[in-house]
Amino acid sequence: MTVDSSAGRYIDLHAENALLSALATALLPFRAISYLRHFHRITTQKLWLRGVVAFSFSEAMLVSTVEKYFDTEWKMSNYYRTTWGPCLKDNERNINYSFGNGNLSRRVIKEYSAKGNTLNVPRHERCFGVTENSRKDVCEEDAIVAMHNYGKGAIAYFGDVNASHETIWLVAAFVESRSPTIPIDCFSSIEASVFAEIIQLKGEGNDSFKAGDLDTALGSYQSALNKFETKMGINGSQRECYIALLSNMSLIYYKNGFYCQSEGLATKVLYIEWGQEK
Repeated sequence: MTVDSSAGRYIDLHAENALLSALATALLPFRAISYLRHFHRITTQKLWLRGVVAFSFSEAMLVSTVEKYFDTEWKMSNYYRTTWGPCLKDNERNINYSFGNGNLSRRVIKEYSAKGNTLNVPRHERCFGVTENSRKDVCEEDAIVAMHNYGKGAIAYFGDVNASHETIWLVAAFVESRSPTIPIDCFSSIEASVFAEIIQLKGEGNDSFKAGDLDTALGSYQSALNKFETKMGINGSQRECYIALLSNMSLIYYKNGFYCQSEGLATKVLYIEWGQEK
């Protein structure tokens, strides 16, 4: 499963997994090579854009492919069931950042039992591995969850072969923690022609506001805001305009005594840009 947090989408990659298996058996060498190049291009773009890619299957071919394209130092190790726990001594900061920034953090940063294919990875990339409560006949360096930072994003490996509830919660926490709270620019851009219309409507609203016609001003601001649709505009003049529209509407609602609406818009502004004084 690939998790594209930059776009807020979840894409099933079992078909891609099948293609990797085909490559391993050399049944479709040319198509598989073409697929891998396409896979590399897409995932690299997503990772550099602060996306995340989570692999919830654990075939050996996957590890070698990720190593080839993303400079990981991951090696397949063993296959067994034991108790796993967070590798806080080696990787506390990254674990808390990648699994502990959301509502699921207390639920997932703990020990759990799972059967899976383990990896040997650099210590700073170990997320969940062997603990004092694990079987005594296992390699202390084994990890069942590992993470490799790439660009502004990350690749995560979840080796649980049974997709246990604990692993599902881990993947969910990973997505929640690493997903940007505000859409990144490539998904927020407003076309120049549309933004010109927004600026015009905002100017009309400003003129009405200065003239004391708050209702007309509110209508102009709302019309301008509607043109953003589900976007917020890219950082810079577009995002500043979006924030200004929310702030102005919040002020009008406050002046008209609609305090709940005013507070709701003001809260949204602070969510986007903490410290906004208006």
